[in-house]
Amino acid sequence: MPLASARRGLPWTDQIVIAWLGRTLRRLGALVGLGRAQTDSDEFDPELREVFFAELAEVQQMLESAFAVWRVNAADEDALKNLRRGFHTIKGSAQMVGATALGDFCKHMEQLAIRLMEKKLKATPAMVGTVEQAIGLLPTFARTLRDGLPAPVQAQSISNRAQRLSA
Repeated sequence: MPLASARRGLPWTDQIVIAWLGRTLRRLGALVGLGRAQTDSDEFDPELREVFFAELAEVQQMLESAFAVWRVNAADEDALKNLRRGFHTIKGSAQMVGATALGDFCKHMEQLAIRLMEKKLKATPAMVGTVEQAIGLLPTFARTLRDGLPAPVQAQSISNRAQRLSA
């Protein structure tokens, strides 16, 4: 049974790790003269990218649900944990499929959530608006990634704002 078929029954996080390990082993093999050299078309497994996009949509829904609770009650620790977890999940997965702009974007949103969880910051309307805009931008990010386009123009301003608010 091919590895891709065997991966289908695994959780998406395991599929991403397996694909990343395979890619890493191919690169190591190429460095030491084993196997074939990697080409640009080998960079990211198309099946892995499809899994990533499907899971991105699921995580976005989870973020929307957590945000709906947190917007009404900024003291809700579970909602805040779910926001942090969602951005953390996207950050790691995005980096594994080469979507570094999305990974960096989510890193800044995760850091904001962490600072709020640690009670180093108190939620403000600007923070709530920033998180809302970040979640709302995820479908656009997905489209630009699928189409091979640069990150959405709004991403940098939202990311910069999250960094300023986290300071």
